[in-house]
Amino acid sequence: MPGLNWYNEHILETMDLEKYSRIISKLIEDKFVYVFPADFYSYWVEAPLCEWLKENFTKLGFSDIVHEDDKLNYLILKEEMGFKLQPDFIVKKEGNWLRLEVECWSYNFNHNHDAEYCEIMLCYDYTGDIPANIEVITLREFLGYEYIICQGELFLFLDLYSPEFHKEYSSKSAGHLSERLHRWGP
Repeated sequence: MPGLNWYNEHILETMDLEKYSRIISKLIEDKFVYVFPADFYSYWVEAPLCEWLKENFTKLGFSDIVHEDDKLNYLILKEEMGFKLQPDFIVKKEGNWLRLEVECWSYNFNHNHDAEYCEIMLCYDYTGDIPANIEVITLREFLGYEYIICQGELFLFLDLYSPEFHKEYSSKSAGHLSERLHRWGP
């Protein structure tokens, strides 16, 4: 089960996870939280966001998309357009080919790239200043959710959001620790 890396699996197995699953389902239905599927990873990385973009690029107004993994087409198009730098994608919008960079968080852009690197950046959420010449698309805003989390953060989110989950998990955790200490003796 995703998210177990921060929480004790044995304690979670004693909890009514169906109840908390219903809570998450309701929050998703109400567009409060979007749980980003992390098929390859449990943590925030660019790969799932790149996969999402490949499947949903037309929803963002792009008519065509070429990822850097498509080496031949990417390099041919990059050469034809005179692009010197190598962003994650080249996308077609309103008849123009543009460079698109994917970052988990917008602040990562300034650490790795200059203002001329691309025309568009896609990120999970806006977290810092971006050069004015770059259009920023945030997945959280585009999807219309208050929060966006990845699967690996489900229990952490519940722990922070649901006082009921926090109380139950903390109580069972304390009991589990007490039992282990008692077994070990003084």
